[in-house]
Amino acid sequence: MELPAYCRVVIQFLEATGWRVTEALELTWDRIDWDRKGIRLSAWQTKGKAPRLFPFGMAPDLTAILELLHHWQGATKRASCEGRIIHDLRRTAVQSFVDAGVDEQTIMELCGMATRSIFQRYLIVRQRRLDAAVAARFSGTVVAQVTLPEASPSR
Repeated sequence: MELPAYCRVVIQFLEATGWRVTEALELTWDRIDWDRKGIRLSAWQTKGKAPRLFPFGMAPDLTAILELLHHWQGATKRASCEGRIIHDLRRTAVQSFVDAGVDEQTIMELCGMATRSIFQRYLIVRQRRLDAAVAARFSGTVVAQVTLPEASPSR
């Protein structure tokens, strides 16, 4: 089974650095020295209790990953939507296709989704979409007047 995109970045990072999972997952941006192109771990952050520096400038793939993530984090912060991950763009694309009126099968083909259950995972049903669907169905039609039977007297 192929890993989701957001997991692949972590795997690529681990493969490039040889670090332990916790060392990578607990990494914060203040540990990255962009001028020296290095990632620093303090002694308390490592299993061996020895500080470590990984010179990512020598690893072009790792540099590209870090730069992408750094720019993404800055952009989401400026847009007041911190915490969003790049993989969220997949859901955004699905929603944009749906809003544009593209049919489900075509969206699945375009986005590489093999099953309807995967499609459903990324589909966001918004109230405005529900409102538009009802309006489209009943636009220009006469709504039948329903007369409810009178309530029977209580005993």
